[in-house]
Amino acid sequence: MNRLSAEPERDRAEQAVNQASAVVAQSQQKQAEAKQADNAATAQSKDATQHVEQLERARAAKSPPASAAPAQPDAAAQAALAEARRQADDAAAKAKAAGAALQTAAAALTEAQQKAKLAEASRMSAIAADIKAKEDLKAAEEARRLAEEQARKAAEISKPRDLRVQISSPPIRIDVVPAPFTQKVGTPAGPIQAGGQPVELSVSIAPEFGFADEVKFELVAPSGGGGIILVEKHNAIARSETQATLALQADKSAAAGSFTFTLRARYQFNRRDMTLERPLAIQVMPAAPAAK
Repeated sequence: MNRLSAEPERDRAEQAVNQASAVVAQSQQKQAEAKQADNAATAQSKDATQHVEQLERARAAKSPPASAAPAQPDAAAQAALAEARRQADDAAAKAKAAGAALQTAAAALTEAQQKAKLAEASRMSAIAADIKAKEDLKAAEEARRLAEEQARKAAEISKPRDLRVQISSPPIRIDVVPAPFTQKVGTPAGPIQAGGQPVELSVSIAPEFGFADEVKFELVAPSGGGGIILVEKHNAIARSETQATLALQADKSAAAGSFTFTLRARYQFNRRDMTLERPLAIQVMPAAPAAK
């Protein structure tokens, strides 16, 4: 539970506890009132019963002996006795109702106290969750602060700066090679006739330093020479391959003679475009005479 949800939960729990406490207080008040009413009704019922008993004893005292002639009933005494019995019955009924009300109030109080106990438990749980959420937030903020501090220190360390250091080491021999492979180029299979068929040229490489890219070739003409190209699709060593057969072709306007062209190899290494050049001797034959 995060901080945003823990605090409202805690507020709702506090509100529930307050409401439950109010219900308990109301139930206690009702129970006290019911108990007071029960005591009053019981006392009234007891007084009415005692009054009936007094009237009955007085009536019995006034009754003539069994041998005497029956006397006329005392109407006033009978009415008083009847009224006393009615009041006693009413008082007993009220006492019974007051007792039932007292039991109901006691049950309501017990239920309210149970709900208050549950509300208090929820409140304590919400308080604990709120405290835990705040502790988690504090820990997260501290972790973020430490991460930012580490990032700041790393950025500070990574800044370029001038340092003077003394390093002692034995001499190291370093061989600088022109390319990440050793290249071998054969000689053209024969003279190239201007306007004639292509002539094959074998090339191969021995890769080093993990090189496995494509090597593409092109011809650079010398002064006074030209008109010779490498045929498309026959001008490269494919990726992960080590050899290929190039095709040289001269157009009809190519000058006849012996020329030294430059065979330029293009490739990529460590994401950099690079080239390797070497001379290539080519003999060009004149174009064949037109048929008569």
